[in-house]
Amino acid sequence: MANPHRGQVAFKAGDSEYTLSFSINATCELEDHFDLPIGKVAEKLQKNPAEVRMSDLRAFIWAALRDNHPEVDMIEAGRIATEAGVKPVITAITQCFIAAFPPAEAAKKPDPRRAAKA
Repeated sequence: MANPHRGQVAFKAGDSEYTLSFSINATCELEDHFDLPIGKVAEKLQKNPAEVRMSDLRAFIWAALRDNHPEVDMIEAGRIATEAGVKPVITAITQCFIAAFPPAEAAKKPDPRRAAKA
């Protein structure tokens, strides 16, 4: 089961459920795959959906599956993405990336649990 507090996102493809996350290890997999730093990799997600390469999308889903589904290789990641559909894959990957790398203003918000203790 996905834990959103750990940056995990639940993802369904057909009858199967997966947990996606972009941990440090998964992020390193993406950097190695694209031979780019993570900031440049992130730009690939910000493109117009009509400009996104399917091989890039497959690499994103593969890397996001690595932590919780290490048995999934690149070809299987493509099958999972095909079964789920392009739009749900883009949505899940985007949610997962935002969970791993929240916008600066979201990162600065005080923790309400800590504020209550003060």
